[in-house]
Amino acid sequence: MNIDLNYSKIALHLSYLSVIKISDRDATRFLNDQFTNDIAALESNRWQFNGYCSAKGRLIAIMRLFVSDDCIYIIVPATLSEIVIKRLQVYLFRARVKFEIVTDHRVYCLLGSEAMTNIGEPQAQAFTSDENGFI
Repeated sequence: MNIDLNYSKIALHLSYLSVIKISDRDATRFLNDQFTNDIAALESNRWQFNGYCSAKGRLIAIMRLFVSDDCIYIIVPATLSEIVIKRLQVYLFRARVKFEIVTDHRVYCLLGSEAMTNIGEPQAQAFTSDENGFI
């Protein structure tokens, strides 16, 4: 079966991924101290690759982060979501940060030029969301 991506409109549900929502007043500062990239540099409707390392510098997880509605979202493999949350909670101390695994949204990937009519011109590191999930 051949699929012509120039005329196709394909949405793939990336079921192996999980979304973690991080909120409250200290979220940006706390995550900036924990991850490898500058969380404060995140722009609306853009995502950023980030790494989470152990105290010895060993990589625990590679993830995508994005900001939406004054919350920070992390996309990680579903098998790592609980591990990431538990490890982050160890370092909370007095920071006001809330963690939640988002179950009412899914992660999708759109393929084909026709798929872009819904979200506009494709851009590197761009994302959007709808009532069903994050794209």
